[in-house]
Amino acid sequence: MTSSAVTAKEGRDPKDRILRAANDLFYREGVHAVGIDRILKEANAAKASLYAHFRSKDDLVAAYLETRGTSWKEHVEAQMAKHGGSARERLLLLFDLMEAWACDSEFRGCPFINAAGELSEPSHPAHAVAKRHRAWMQNLIHDLVRETGVTNFDNIARSVTILYDGSASVALVDSNKKAAATARWAVESLLDSQT
Repeated sequence: MTSSAVTAKEGRDPKDRILRAANDLFYREGVHAVGIDRILKEANAAKASLYAHFRSKDDLVAAYLETRGTSWKEHVEAQMAKHGGSARERLLLLFDLMEAWACDSEFRGCPFINAAGELSEPSHPAHAVAKRHRAWMQNLIHDLVRETGVTNFDNIARSVTILYDGSASVALVDSNKKAAATARWAVESLLDSQT
């Protein structure tokens, strides 16, 4: 989920350059700390280009989260397809992927949690993007937990989701790169107690 710096030499269209710059800056510094002028300067784009593709900064924030969510979903799905295994192994892989991400030098926590902390207005378009991403992750965890065959899988799935989200937060706030490994252990113990 890392992104590289955007330069005019890359030759991408203005919309792509703007979105790449926003992706990098919003994730690294926060959506409120980064203004439109800074994004445009980084993207080497004109304000007219921004408003030709995004109605407002709020829409750009939503597009940034959509990009982040799509990237993470594709990464998770590719890794699950690559590693295969049982539902339990694929569920635990989520925590391995979280740990690997937390160890990346560009890790700044979950972009959805970060944005939710900054965007208090429920009607902000980024909230709808975050809800769709959350629904995908919750459904993935729920389906994997159910497939393991544990009893009381609804409660277990909710608990696993909390452990997953918590590991991202602890990795950032406490600079604990092993938070996901600890959460993984707790998920294993939880699954073992239900079989």
